[in-house]
Amino acid sequence: MNDERREKLTEDMEQLGESGVRKKLTAGYYGEDKRPYVKAWLEEIENDRLNEREHENTLHLKDQASASQKSNRIAMQALQKAENANKIAIVCVCVTLLGLLISALK
Repeated sequence: MNDERREKLTEDMEQLGESGVRKKLTAGYYGEDKRPYVKAWLEEIENDRLNEREHENTLHLKDQASASQKSNRIAMQALQKAENANKIAIVCVCVTLLGLLISALK
């Protein structure tokens, strides 16, 4: 098949779209000389679709990773604040006990 016929075939397939081309292929519309090009064109479309899904999945995973990192930072900050609050509570208990001890000695 020469380049002009291949270009014309490609243009025709692009106008029909994937589903139209698949229907014609199934119906045996394309001859033996065109079938390899038609199948290659359909495979290219499928590969493009798969690559797009992979790209979308990658972006989704990156978004999830970013959200997880942010959640971890928030959790670490909350833990630090809880530890600080615990230290303050211990100091308050010590001060209270010291106050009780001083008042008991008077």
